[in-house]
Amino acid sequence: MHRQWGCGFLNRLRTWILIGLGLLGVSAAPSNANVHPASDPLTQLDRVKAVFVLNIAKFVRWPEDTEPAPAAPLTLCNFRENVLGPAYDLIDGRSIAGRQLQHLQISEPGELKSCDILLLSEQGIKTYNQSSLLSTDSPLLVIADMTAHKSTGKAYPGVHVALVRMDSRIGFEINLAAANRAGLKFSSRLLKLARIVGEDT
Repeated sequence: MHRQWGCGFLNRLRTWILIGLGLLGVSAAPSNANVHPASDPLTQLDRVKAVFVLNIAKFVRWPEDTEPAPAAPLTLCNFRENVLGPAYDLIDGRSIAGRQLQHLQISEPGELKSCDILLLSEQGIKTYNQSSLLSTDSPLLVIADMTAHKSTGKAYPGVHVALVRMDSRIGFEINLAAANRAGLKFSSRLLKLARIVGEDT
């Protein structure tokens, strides 16, 4: 089961991206989240993916028994590879519900306990699942960068949110069943912009 994308969705998503880029002080031109990289080492695609990661984090609620003090940082981790590259600088230090977003590069599975969000590449998904780094009910928000591929409407094992390609734009899919098992709650505002996918699709 999944929700199809329509014109209304694309318009809301485009507005969401443009607002996010504006808040980061980044030029919105070109307005489409084009997936073809430019000559600039920090491409529009990099910027848009950074906006998605930041905005998704703003609309997620972690289990109350795992949330640290409001002043504690919200830690965004990479496992053995840097997925966003220089684009991390656009969102590093941004405030999310009173918590400052910080970027942490980790290389050992035990370090995942210090993370609130894990950002993975396609190859990273395989490493993450093969290593059984954490149980599926761990309250770690797992976001995967699958923008190299067109959306299939299917969930990726171990992933709660997948950034995917929709023709020349970027969108995202949410695996609600996996998120619920992890105790993660998504705002209804975020769900309206997402394509909902599941393991049985």
